[in-house]
Amino acid sequence: MRLLSVVALIILSPFVHGQIAFHKLYSNNGYDFGQGVVQLEDSSYVICGSSSSFTDGPSQAFLLHVDAEGNYLWSNHYGGSESDGAKRVAYIPQNGFIAAGFSNSFGEGAYDAYAFRTDLSGGLIWETTVGGAGWERINDAVMTADTGLLMVGQSNSTVNGDNDMFLVRISSSGDTLWTKKIGGAGEDIAHAIVALTDSTFAVGGEYFLADSNQVKGYVFALHLNGTVLWADTVLTVGASSVIDLDADLTGNRIHFVGWRFNPNASIENNLFGKYFLNGALDFYDSEPTNDFKRVDQITRFGTQGKNYMVYRYIDGSSFQDGSDIGVSKLMSNLYWDGFVQSINYPMDDVPGQIIPTNDGGAILVGSTSGMGLGGGNVFAMKIGPNDLFPVIEPDPVPNSLVDLIEWDAMSLKIYPVPTNDKLYIEQNSAQKMSYQLVDLNGKNLMNVEVVGNSELDISMLDAGMYLLYVSDDRQFNTKVIRIQKF
Repeated sequence: MRLLSVVALIILSPFVHGQIAFHKLYSNNGYDFGQGVVQLEDSSYVICGSSSSFTDGPSQAFLLHVDAEGNYLWSNHYGGSESDGAKRVAYIPQNGFIAAGFSNSFGEGAYDAYAFRTDLSGGLIWETTVGGAGWERINDAVMTADTGLLMVGQSNSTVNGDNDMFLVRISSSGDTLWTKKIGGAGEDIAHAIVALTDSTFAVGGEYFLADSNQVKGYVFALHLNGTVLWADTVLTVGASSVIDLDADLTGNRIHFVGWRFNPNASIENNLFGKYFLNGALDFYDSEPTNDFKRVDQITRFGTQGKNYMVYRYIDGSSFQDGSDIGVSKLMSNLYWDGFVQSINYPMDDVPGQIIPTNDGGAILVGSTSGMGLGGGNVFAMKIGPNDLFPVIEPDPVPNSLVDLIEWDAMSLKIYPVPTNDKLYIEQNSAQKMSYQLVDLNGKNLMNVEVVGNSELDISMLDAGMYLLYVSDDRQFNTKVIRIQKF
């Protein structure tokens, strides 16, 4: 049976973490793409991205909340009638979520930077756009200490129409505090941002150098007020770009990864290296190969200074109709530690974001294009402690990205929520329905089987959160209800 759910309110609490690894897909009948992820105190995750499964439009931004084992809790969508997406999501403890992405539904130009904030259940609090007459796209973002956002990307709202790096700071209430563009002739793009302190950040991307007529990897430090503190170009042989950054504050380093164009094979190869926090280059390296291989993500994990590096590749082992994903373990010096895990499905497999998890492992989200009913699937791959990788099934069945109530609003109605005595359930099926009420510790409190509409007397229960499981021979869903004593 498929697990589906709607959430009215959640309560977060820490618990003892087990060694968990999983790989799951989420989609319906649209094009669904995973981009960012954040972990909560209870070891659950919220994934963000873009999806056309929620509406008939091109795409909307979405948040998907799954538990510590990747099981669906709730999802919600944001944006308008055109193309919208979320690239990164951050968690505001005990308060909600703030996300950054792009929108073609609102704003000044074709695409604008897009940010929105929600409550703990994904209910929209505010949304805003920032941009000019051209295209603005956001590639990465971090939450600031005041629960606002620093977003980085690109803008062609410029005199010459070429992309400049585009930096935006917004407040926790959605006000634009400042914007900044960096660049000139040629393509200049900011791909990544990472916090160094509460007031300083490192930004990575690519900067066009006129003397070589090529873009080069570029890293700079940024103050919270928008001042550039230092900047450096990675002077590779051939064009290059910095795609992701990670801050190793204990080691006084900024790790960077990306790609370098190999002129001998006319193809992108991997690029990696380190900067000192003061802007001095420690080292960079690239591994020339005749196969396509570029690094998209890096994260430290555990306590031993080790790293996971996520790359896209096409070689003799991959499906030839698109790129596959590899995850390598690196030593603290960023050289290979002899371990590779692949996600190898038909068509393009594209990584979104990898982050360390509170059990010493990591979680990677992204997209696959050759599985399921729609044109794309969101995936989440949780790596457990001690490099416990999940089994990648060759033909997995995707979990639902859109909950039953939203997908078919007439199939089940449960009200009022919250309630203090009775819970009324209306459903359009003539089949026998089973209702099971449990508390958040899994203790069974009530089992009822009925046909047609029904009511549940819950006046004897204490105020708090409970899970209501509803099932018949076709479907299974949960609803989190809150009992309120007046």
